[in-house]
Amino acid sequence: MLRIAVLIAVLTSLASFWPHAGSAHPAYDDPNTAAGWAWLQIRQDKIADFNERCGKLDPNVETGWDHLCRKIPPQFLVDVLTVPRLQDQLPRHRFRLRGALIDGTIDLANGEIGPEVWIDCSRIEGDLILTYSQWNRPLSFLNSALAGKFSASGMRSTSSVSISDHDVIGGELNLMSAKIDGTLNMETSSFMAKVRGDSLNIGKYLLMRDHANFGDEVNLIGAKVGRNLEISSSSVAKALTASRITVEGDLFLRGRPSFRGDVNLTGAKVGGTVAMDSSSFDAALIASEATVAGDFFVNDHATFHGDVNLVGANIGGTVAMDSSSFDAKLIASRLTVVGSILMHGKAAFRGDINLVGSKIDGTLNMETSSFMGNGERRFPKYRQVSAVK
Repeated sequence: MLRIAVLIAVLTSLASFWPHAGSAHPAYDDPNTAAGWAWLQIRQDKIADFNERCGKLDPNVETGWDHLCRKIPPQFLVDVLTVPRLQDQLPRHRFRLRGALIDGTIDLANGEIGPEVWIDCSRIEGDLILTYSQWNRPLSFLNSALAGKFSASGMRSTSSVSISDHDVIGGELNLMSAKIDGTLNMETSSFMAKVRGDSLNIGKYLLMRDHANFGDEVNLIGAKVGRNLEISSSSVAKALTASRITVEGDLFLRGRPSFRGDVNLTGAKVGGTVAMDSSSFDAALIASEATVAGDFFVNDHATFHGDVNLVGANIGGTVAMDSSSFDAKLIASRLTVVGSILMHGKAAFRGDINLVGSKIDGTLNMETSSFMGNGERRFPKYRQVSAVK
């Protein structure tokens, strides 16, 4: 009897190190529970739609979400997405929830997630931890609210990730050193805390556009984007730091976005065009030593209330500043431009201008622009200057 007791104690101790080994909770087979009902729908390749079962709720309004009809334990998601014998019961490798309340933190750190995962119109009352997880199919977190942090540093995905369609992320979004082979879509969503994307690697598009709201700092230092980075028509409340970023396609910060802190593109490399037309910059724009293969547009009524720093930048096309407003310094010494610099079309310059040591293969055109205040203006000795006034 003593040996049996010891054996039971050893097995119990070992089981604590593999919490998923016996975690197919009996309630998952009880359709009267929220998890059991969801599991029945998912095994039939249906969306587990709690909005249909319990009534539609707004994920951004807390009222009504605590009803047992839609409350799912976080461990249900962990089990179904990581336990092989449960994954094998998913037709077409899909796990789809709508209108669910996940009552706590979902911890999928270091997990290998095979199914496609949708969590739509739902609330998570905790953190979403995906640190160093592996994803083989798309992850979509759409029109949902996350009360805590979205931690995905070191995450690997062979597909795409969507944190979009009016999501609200209450805590920090950490994507440091994450690698996503497809697109990372963050458009139309709100990120209340810091977004950390140091050394983030995106195979296709990084979409932070269409009225996305970033309530704190956005950090993309050393990030790599295989196609376009788009922050058009969005707002960033604090600094956007993307020094040493590499964008193989175009970099779009246009469509009247608002940047309240410094925008730092020092040493950035862009394979296409940089477009900041119609934008508003409350602080400095820093693109010193940046390399842009195409054009650099800061025109069409863009407004710059802080310094614009293009020192040592290399532009493969035209620099267009026409019809924009520059309230502080324009510092562009040692700037190299393969095309022309267009500072015309009623552009307004109120501070110092320094283009000393610049190399411009085309024309420096300042027709019909205004140079106001007592700022110092220093231009290169260049024969193709059109109507400096």
